[in-house]
Amino acid sequence: MSRTSQPKQSPLNIQELLSAILLVTDRPTLLSCSLVSKAWYIPAMNALWRHVYWKPLLEEGEAYFLEGLAKYGRHTIELQDNTMADMSLIAEHCPHLKCLRLSITTPDDSSLANLLARAPRISSLHLFCCRQLSSESIWSMARLTHLRVLDLRNLLHVDEDGLMAVLRNCPKLRQLCLEDVNLVGMTLQGLRQSGIRLELETLSLMRSNPRGEMIANFLRCSPELSSLSLARNYGVGLPEMVLHEVHDSLIHMTFLNLESCKLIDNTSIMMLFVSCPLLARVNVMGTAIEDSGLEQLANSCLALERLNIGYCHEITDAGARYVLDHCRRLKFLDLSGHLGLTARIFFGARWQCTGLESLVLADIDMSWPEHHDFQEEEKEEEEEEEEGEEEEGYETAVAVKRKEEEEEEDEEIDGGTHQERDANHAAMFGQLSQLRHLKNLAIGGAKMSIRLSDGLDKLGELPCLESWQVRQLEGTLGEDEIRWLIEAWPLTLKRVQYDRDTWPKTWMRYYRRRRPRLLFS
Repeated sequence: MSRTSQPKQSPLNIQELLSAILLVTDRPTLLSCSLVSKAWYIPAMNALWRHVYWKPLLEEGEAYFLEGLAKYGRHTIELQDNTMADMSLIAEHCPHLKCLRLSITTPDDSSLANLLARAPRISSLHLFCCRQLSSESIWSMARLTHLRVLDLRNLLHVDEDGLMAVLRNCPKLRQLCLEDVNLVGMTLQGLRQSGIRLELETLSLMRSNPRGEMIANFLRCSPELSSLSLARNYGVGLPEMVLHEVHDSLIHMTFLNLESCKLIDNTSIMMLFVSCPLLARVNVMGTAIEDSGLEQLANSCLALERLNIGYCHEITDAGARYVLDHCRRLKFLDLSGHLGLTARIFFGARWQCTGLESLVLADIDMSWPEHHDFQEEEKEEEEEEEEGEEEEGYETAVAVKRKEEEEEEDEEIDGGTHQERDANHAAMFGQLSQLRHLKNLAIGGAKMSIRLSDGLDKLGELPCLESWQVRQLEGTLGEDEIRWLIEAWPLTLKRVQYDRDTWPKTWMRYYRRRRPRLLFS
């Protein structure tokens, strides 16, 4: 008795497999796949409408976009770039939203509340410059129990009770961003009184003028916080007593941004560094940090990779050099805008931060140090004057001789200063040539020049350099330097940027013709 052989059934559902493949495919490929066959069309369109960029699609054709949204909106989980988006349309056709980003949109409180009620599984909500929203809108956000990311920027009305409701009712919240939001007068004492434990990992209060008490309450209730930004809050201070209280809550901190927080003194900054030994990224640009603060940072935060200390006018050569010699893992360093830094940072032993990938050196005084011993010269002049005064009738001859010597000394000093600046620049290029991992370099300043005689050609030894920026040089580049930059510059270079007066116009066309793939600005 013979058995009829039946075809083997695959355990895989081809339609499900095809959908899984298309979910990780880029948009141009998805558009091509939708034209293959009907079997490919539906999974491709479903995948295309998972991540929707409202404005670009609307510009391609309003009727086509609205028809597609009505048909495939149920598959949409992410809406981006929603400038002037239709809130009622989103609420009607996109019930499975997980990420919503509204920018420069004019929703009122009721339309936003309706949308959030229709899409309760939103986990990431971003509102930028939605100025018609009132404080009532915060209460509708408090109903999103799956919320993990809340990003509010340029909102005019945020009240303390609504913010407390969000923190209390959204236990999964991991990232909170309140930038350009008026937080004046808020303390969030309810956090401390109720003993709420927040699971926040990222907190940003940029340009929102929070009180120190509010910051302290956030830190007390967020033991898992790893990223804190208080940038550009010019009137914010952190008293030492508060930092003592929240010492244990900062142990996981890896990112700290205190840019332009001018009222946070050096002692408070040092206490923060001691409390945050895992810091990898630090921005203290425009603060009152001093050399002792930099030494504390280098000794306490051994994992430091990115450091911005631009426009910190209390820092001297000793502090900058300490960072360069002790932060071995450093990959990014900004030393721009300093009034007190000189070429002394380039002399001595080789920098130990050999893994630097991005370096900004601007406004450094390259005319110092001067190597002439002016004290010995003054002493010699005094001895000559004493000898001349001993004999009468010799005063006239001494005066004439002194005048001639002063003229010679002036010439020597002028020439010597030129040589010193050459030596200083040579030391700079010598240190830079040792940074074999350097990819981005920005140099410049009113007292900085670039000449082949100073060692400019040493930069050609950098194997990874991709971007070079020159700011406010002393004069224009010479023809020899320009020719070297065009002919001998490493082919790895992709971007070059100069100030308008640095590069002569006659060489611009030649440069573009010889290096057509180089992005020149």
